[in-house]
Order: sequence, then structure tokens, then C-alpha cells
Amino acid sequence: MNAIKKQKTILAIKLKNKVNMKNYKYLELAG
Repeated sequence: MNAIKKQKTILAIKLKNKVNMKNYKYLELAG
């Protein structure tokens, strides 16, 4: 397993989760 690739994947997932949380908060405020 390529360690650099793994780290980039983890970072991408964390970033995606952060965006999802932001969207969820906006939806919560809108709703």
C-alpha cells in the first residue's frame, strides 16, 4: 500500500466529511 496515496485518500475523506457537515448545518437552518 502506497502510504502517500493512503494519506491523500484520508485527507479527501476528511474534507468531504467537513463539506457534508457544513451542508447538513445549512439544511438544518433552512428546515
